[in-house]
Formats: sequence, C-alpha cells, structure tokens
Amino acid sequence: MKRLFLFLLLSAVAMPAVETSALPFDNSVIFSGTTVTALDSRGIDVTKNAIRISDTGNTTSPGNADYLPAFSYTHDVNFNPAASSINEASLSVTYTGNQANCIEAWFISNSTNDPIRLGYLDDTQDGYRDKYATNSWTTTTFSLDAYIAGVSGASWSIEFLIDENTWNDNEVMYLAESLIFGDYNPTPVPEPASILLLGTGLIGFIRSRKKY
Repeated sequence: MKRLFLFLLLSAVAMPAVETSALPFDNSVIFSGTTVTALDSRGIDVTKNAIRISDTGNTTSPGNADYLPAFSYTHDVNFNPAASSINEASLSVTYTGNQANCIEAWFISNSTNDPIRLGYLDDTQDGYRDKYATNSWTTTTFSLDAYIAGVSGASWSIEFLIDENTWNDNEVMYLAESLIFGDYNPTPVPEPASILLLGTGLIGFIRSRKKY
C-alpha cells in the first residue's frame, strides 16, 4: 500500500502542465475634471474629459529630495490567469495643450525621488500659450520593456510621474487617458486528464485503506 501511495505522489509531482500561448492585457485610466475640445487626427473637433495639469515651477530635477512632480498616478494591472512573465508592455498617453519646445517628461517610479525617465511628450501646438493656439489630441507611446523583468503573479502596480516644468511657469496641458497594454505568459496549469487520473487513483487508495 505504501508503494501505491508513493506512486501516486510521484505522479502528482511529474504531472504535465498545459502550455498556453501568450495572452494580451490592458488597463486604462480615464481622467476627468474638465472638458476640452481639440482636433483629432482627421482635423475634426473632438471633446474629451481630461484633467488639467499646470506647470509646478520646479527649479530642481527628479532625484532631488525637494523635487515635486506636476502629477502622478498609478496603473493596477490584473492578470487572469496569473502571469509567469511579461513579454512586452507599452504606455500610451493621450493629451492636448502641450506647447512646443518645453520640458514635459513621463517617468516610471516607486517613489518621487528615484524616477527613471521614459521619454518626452510630443508637441500638440506651436503657440506660446495654449489658449492662443489651435490644439490637437496627441498620443505618445513609451516602451516599458526595460521594466518588466521579474513581474509575475496576479497583479502589477506601476506608478507614473509627469514633469511639467517650463522656464516661464505658465504652461497648461490636459491629460485625457493613459493606457498600459502588452502580452504575458500565463502560469501553466496542470493538465485536466492528469488531474482526473490522480483523483481516481487517490479514491482507489482511500477505498483500499478502508478494507483493512
């Protein structure tokens, strides 16, 4: 009887898992607070909900203790089934009102003082102040591939900082949406047929034990 139990135990350990192909994931954050009308890619006025982000007038740079981002927010991505690893991930942000030749950058960070720069925003206008120029809705996409190593499990929480720092301290931009997307490898699950075989063996083992 001990040999049978050992056989069943070894069968469970050696049970093959079902290998599944990569699955897509996405998580979006829709901002609100004001409504803004700007041109879309077709040159048509489109009104979106957005959050107004103004320049902080920072004189320090990210990494300094007194650095203050203009805005920060967090994406919480849930994986079902759980992730064993992420293959690729990107961040896309949709906004308007970003004037040309100014310093607006997106960062990824676990705290305010250790951000890693993802990149800069595209310009949505050429005017000095956004209220004097025609704005357009623009989407800028940043790769997150350099930051996905070691991410696994049922969820992924990632914080982003916006640096809206201009030399005249007078710029305003409007952020409408932030989207994380990519694909991941799900955690392999035991093969159903093997589970059934193991369960049947365990039932037989229990019944045989009752006879003695």
